[in-house]
Amino acid sequence: IRGVQSTRRALVEGELTIAPGEVLRESDLVESQRNLLRLGVFRRVTVKPIDEEAEAAEKDVLVEVKEAKQSSFEIGGGLSTEEGVRIFATYTHSNLLGSALRFQANAKANVQPFTLLYNESVRPAIETFYSERPLEFLLAAGLAYPRILALPRGFSAGLDVTIVRNNDPAFAEDTRTVTTTLDYSGFRPKLLGQDRQITLQLRISFAWADLLCNPALPARGIALCGA
Repeated sequence: IRGVQSTRRALVEGELTIAPGEVLRESDLVESQRNLLRLGVFRRVTVKPIDEEAEAAEKDVLVEVKEAKQSSFEIGGGLSTEEGVRIFATYTHSNLLGSALRFQANAKANVQPFTLLYNESVRPAIETFYSERPLEFLLAAGLAYPRILALPRGFSAGLDVTIVRNNDPAFAEDTRTVTTTLDYSGFRPKLLGQDRQITLQLRISFAWADLLCNPALPARGIALCGA
């Protein structure tokens, strides 16, 4: 095995469907390559006999990988009459602890200084609203793992947590959401003469929300939501 730097060697070995002493099949080489690419931490994967042309009763197999860039960070800002002054940041790490565990965090915040653009009849209520809720924001973090132990290859899982404060004067809300996902990408039916990968996903979300409809003209009501 060559090219492994930050990734655990045991993780690579666990995705191989070939083993010493077993019959070497082309399908096993292809499946091993596919399993390693599915981890999402390698830019390039090659699984092949060292000497492909020579005839021999035994063959040494070379597994060569090229790790992809593991982390990235982005920060920026902007200005608009709709959202006001805003900043945002995103951080992603695709191979935490060398285990192919993916982590992503997002943050966004903005303030609205353009209250003079509102009609004079509702401007006092709008100004009061933004004085009580000056900051609109979004905070999100998620983990995703491409392999679930004790389940067949192709199963992956994710967990996401999101906190949102929406300061739209027509519909303000504070929401906390926890979402879990379970994916299966092991289906590869032959369609139009080629193997096609089909992914099935089960998503379950739990949300807690405080809603405030039209703060300029407050009223009581009941909100029914379905998903």
